[in-house]
Amino acid sequence: MVLAAQVTSLLKSSCDRRWLAVAAILALLGVAAICLDQFKKRRISQARERAKVVAAIKAAGGSVTYQYQWEADLNYDSGRRAPLPGSAESRKRYGLDYVDDVAYVGFFDTNLVFGDIAQLHVLSEIKQMNLDGCQLTFETAAELTKLPKLEWLSLDRTSLTNSEVRRLAKLLPSVRISHPIFGSSTNVIIGDDLPPYHRRN
Repeated sequence: MVLAAQVTSLLKSSCDRRWLAVAAILALLGVAAICLDQFKKRRISQARERAKVVAAIKAAGGSVTYQYQWEADLNYDSGRRAPLPGSAESRKRYGLDYVDDVAYVGFFDTNLVFGDIAQLHVLSEIKQMNLDGCQLTFETAAELTKLPKLEWLSLDRTSLTNSEVRRLAKLLPSVRISHPIFGSSTNVIIGDDLPPYHRRN
């Protein structure tokens, strides 16, 4: 009887441990599902915010190039068509800004106000910008310091004074700036060396 009772106790204890393990796994899966859901909601929210900024850029007369287009332009001699990023379902449901980032923004001969540039921090993956011929203040241009991935900036024929361009260059030490005051320095990028989307039609 004693032996039977001990065996029954051991079986019950083993069963309890298994149920506890199952419960722990289910709890972890539940937490993971909640985290993934929150992450997806955050991505959707960010994509919608980026889409609004892209729409504002276009409404102000600017243009944008997405990363997948950027990569295609860098290899435009190959003749290969750039594959669309993400799945067709994701693009349809959430938009292009959910599956890709803006790599280039261009404004030409545009009167830019502070908000036009200040909003660009939402597009944190911007690598190159062209502001040729634009009217803007130094305070507005200084908002470009909030673009962590910016590599190249063209400021030809803008309303910025030479002194302001030099000040801006100091604020953007890792950015190559195209402007007449730099002459033939390594900071200048000649237009013919740029991918097609940087050349004004």
